[in-house]
This record gives sequence, structure tokens and C-alpha cells, in this order.
Amino acid sequence: MLQVGNLFLTYNNQIMKTLTSAILFAVLTSTAFAQNLSVPGTYSSSTGYSKILTNSSTSNFGIGTSAPDALLHVSGADLKVSHNTFPKINVRLDAMAEPAIIFRRWTGTADVSHTAKIGQFFIGAGEYALGFGLGAFNGATLPTTHAMTIRLNGNVGIGTDDPGSYKLAVNGSINAAEVKVTATIPGPDYVFEKDYKLPTLGEIESYITKNKHLPEVPSAKEMEENGLQLGEMNLLLLKKIEELTLYMIEQQKRIEQLETKVK
Repeated sequence: MLQVGNLFLTYNNQIMKTLTSAILFAVLTSTAFAQNLSVPGTYSSSTGYSKILTNSSTSNFGIGTSAPDALLHVSGADLKVSHNTFPKINVRLDAMAEPAIIFRRWTGTADVSHTAKIGQFFIGAGEYALGFGLGAFNGATLPTTHAMTIRLNGNVGIGTDDPGSYKLAVNGSINAAEVKVTATIPGPDYVFEKDYKLPTLGEIESYITKNKHLPEVPSAKEMEENGLQLGEMNLLLLKKIEELTLYMIEQQKRIEQLETKVK
């Protein structure tokens, strides 16, 4: 066993004698030694030293585990990369029940940091979702509000953890330079076909008197309860405009006929 400061090294469970720095470096970097290196940690009379770091015959390094199954395997701890002068500015890979990558930048006030978190969280019914959270870290509590959530089925929620059956659900307003809606129903140009049965204005009047809204158009209550399908509603409004155009053409013909009779 070799003690370097407070660090004890064992090689094939054999005690290592005091070595010069050059010889020690040569031994540490040799393939044979690298495959059998261990750094003991806390000592127990029943189990001996717990291994802080070990290297297996596969050249996988383990921290906190004696059976690493990856090039670097850390068990029972987090990985942290911090600023060399301001350690409260750091990135952590937290190996928690809900694993996450956490970015923290110290605000300069006590333990309060601006924090961003990308990780899994339990959504219910055996499902874990991927969440992107922002907020203040007070030294004990991480952000629990997710700015964006990606569910197991690929549906995305912004401002909500439950996008439902929508591929994208946004709880809030959206500002866009342009929005393209793919039409899933035929355009209403069939209104101009000769066999199209245009309702009479009398029929329209009777329907409005009874229902307080235009035919085919959802009522105000239905809109409030179910929302609006933008593509469907735009095509429906276009249909009403086309029908209105036909009414205007018919009215114009009647006006011209009356003017002819007056002359």
C-alpha cells in the first residue's frame, strides 16, 4: 500500500513501497497497473476499505463502485464542473431518482442562484417525462415548474405538463410572423357548383331566430367549452363569405330587373 498525502494505493492487493515521482508515474500509467488500480475510502472492520476509485480489467473506471460498466462509472454521487474562482457557477449531473443536468449561476446573494434544469420527472401512471425548468435555487430546492415538457409519446407542452393528445400544447399566447395550417377538409368552392343547394334567406332567418347563431357555425357556448379549430373555422367562414357573395349577386340581379321596369 502506498500513501501519497492522505491517499493510499494498492496494486493487486500488494503493499507498494515508497517510489520516486518518476517511477510512480511510470507504474501508474502502465497497462498492468491501470487494470488493477484501486483507491480505498472509508474503512470498515467487517468489509474492509470501501473503494472510492477502481479500475477493472476492461479499463473501465469506477468511482464509488468496484464493478464499473462504462469508461467512467460514478455511483452514489453527482458530477460537478464549476468555475475556478466562483464555485457557485457550475454544471451538475445529478444521479438522483429523477436524473438531471443542472446549470447554476450565483446571483451574489447568499445561496440564491439562477438555475436551469433539464431532466426526467415523474408525471404519474408509471411515466417519466423530460422537463426543462427555470427558476431560483435557494440551496435546497430546485425548480419544479417546467417551461417545457416532452411526454413519453413525444407530445410537447409549453407552460403545461399535460399536452393531452396534441403534439404541441401551449398554455399562453403565441406570437408568430406566419402560421401555416394544413387543410384536412375540402375547400368550400363547391358552393359555386350548379347543383349546390343554397339556403334561402328565409331559411337562414328562421334558423337564427331559433338558435341565435349561423347554421354550421358553433355557438358561443360551444366555442368557450371546446375552443376553435383554426383550419376548420377559417374554411367555414370562407364558405359563409362565398354564400354571401351568391346572395349579393342574386340581389344585384333583382335590383337591375326593378330598375329596368321603372324605366
